Amino acid sequence: MIIINLPYIAAGLLVVVVVLYFTWPAFRQVLRLCLDMHRQLGNVAAARAKVTQSMVEVREAEAASLRHISQYKTAVQGNASEDVRNAITGMVARAKRAVSDANNAAAEAATSLQLAVEALDRVRESWRRTSLFHFG
Repeated sequence: MIIINLPYIAAGLLVVVVVLYFTWPAFRQVLRLCLDMHRQLGNVAAARAKVTQSMVEVREAEAASLRHISQYKTAVQGNASEDVRNAITGMVARAKRAVSDANNAAAEAATSLQLAVEALDRVRESWRRTSLFHFG
């Protein structure tokens, strides 16, 4: 009866990996590419999350701007005092700046995402060209 002892199997696999790492450069390159791929996938995921968050912030800023513009129109139609109209005008100006800032942040996030995807594509291309997978 053969008894499979998991710690011995794990130790044997570790020895095989270490031997391959030090004796086969292509294997070393594949391990490095695996780490690079994992890191780049994380970068792309983080960049996509930032783009999504930036787009939410843009929509929220635009909605706030529209609310303040509507308040201003209501104040003008209702013959509100000049102080009230000036206060609302200040809120409109701040809301428009917030929209501009949110759009700039979204553009930066989109650029970061593009760079992260390009870096991931480079790692994938390196993976594809790795000599470990080319026989002959």
